[in-house]
Amino acid sequence: MPLQYTDGEFEGKKLLIVEGSLDDTVDLAPFEDPSYTYVDCEKLNRMLSVGIRKWVLTLKARPSDAPLYFVRCSVMFVEQLNVIDGFVGNSEVQSFFAPYICEDCDEEHAFLLKKDDVVDSEAPSKTCPSCSKELEFDEDEDEFFEFLED
Repeated sequence: MPLQYTDGEFEGKKLLIVEGSLDDTVDLAPFEDPSYTYVDCEKLNRMLSVGIRKWVLTLKARPSDAPLYFVRCSVMFVEQLNVIDGFVGNSEVQSFFAPYICEDCDEEHAFLLKKDDVVDSEAPSKTCPSCSKELEFDEDEDEFFEFLED
């Protein structure tokens, strides 16, 4: 599905909700609108190299006096953030989903974290919603939380 946009509100500011694929047909014009303050990337579900290149160039060109704050970033978004230099330009990630797994139930879970929830690249402890046992973080913590060190 091509990238689609929905307007919303977050903390009293204008929110851009993105959903779909970041591919070669992507239209990133809404990112040029300085009235948007927040971007929700939970439903950004696919990224191709051509779309990523357009994304990086668009965010790099955004005026520094119109900051963007990314919220509800998917695990995939964080993985790209850690490997692509300048992936969010001069913007900031405020919240993101982090992957956990229950070794007893063999179920995967993603929990929404804020930057301040992570201290020294250690994932906060979480409990399985099914069996109430402590979950294991399902990525290498140093690698997954690398973007927080910038």
